[in-house]
Amino acid sequence: MTNHNPLQQYFRQPGRSMLLPSRGYYNKPEDIEFELNGEVQIYPMTNQDAINLANPDNLLNGSALRDLIVSCCPNIKNIKEICVVDTDAILVAIKMASSSNSYEIDYVCPHCEKENKLTIDLSSILDNLTALPEEISVRLTDELVVNLRPYTMDDNALLTNAEYQESYTLKMLQSATLNEEQRTKAINSSIMKIVKIRAGLIKNAILSIVTPTQTVTDKKYIEEFLNNVPNNFVQKINDKMSEISKLGLPDTTSHTCSHCHKEMVVPFMFDPASFLGWDS
Repeated sequence: MTNHNPLQQYFRQPGRSMLLPSRGYYNKPEDIEFELNGEVQIYPMTNQDAINLANPDNLLNGSALRDLIVSCCPNIKNIKEICVVDTDAILVAIKMASSSNSYEIDYVCPHCEKENKLTIDLSSILDNLTALPEEISVRLTDELVVNLRPYTMDDNALLTNAEYQESYTLKMLQSATLNEEQRTKAINSSIMKIVKIRAGLIKNAILSIVTPTQTVTDKKYIEEFLNNVPNNFVQKINDKMSEISKLGLPDTTSHTCSHCHKEMVVPFMFDPASFLGWDS
């Protein structure tokens, strides 16, 4: 008797391979197992992957997307340390390996205000990836340089989940029977939660702070530093992180309106559940 499955030859195979925007610069060697050509392999989704994506809670807390990438990109060995710029690109590649090289969206032309049904060529999107630099740093003063890494998928999921929860809370507060003072206090409290989470994410993104005498990597010291420096220091770091977040996938694509025939710039944003759905 053999344990070999006679159907194994029909199991899924890699559908494509790709270069990660980060090239793995911000990861330890054990986080990503690159192929000899420096790429990672992308497999099509399984039925179980599609079921996980249909669960709103799994999407909200990020577990559905983490599990999907682990399933469809086995080169990724430590999903918690993969930067969100890479994961966005991997999701596009999974879509292409699983179902289609194109993605349809509805978009209203800013010129004639008529709705267009656009077909986005995903091959073109991946071909126009912007690679991340080998190092990310921002100079705060003549003496201080901060070395950064992009936000991870878990960082992004934490912020997205918190923003969703706070948005829901704010909506409930608007309809609650509170006086103006109570409502203002509750809204301010809700906003401060997001502010604190963002502050925590900045700490996560700092690899080190270089002074004239030493390089500081201790997260406790870095957190204390962030809590006691002028606000413009933190703003400089935020600005650099915003700049880095725009790399990787292009965030816009150009199309010609089918009604007025004018060129329009369309934002390339996607909801993972519908973007990766079997029906698209």
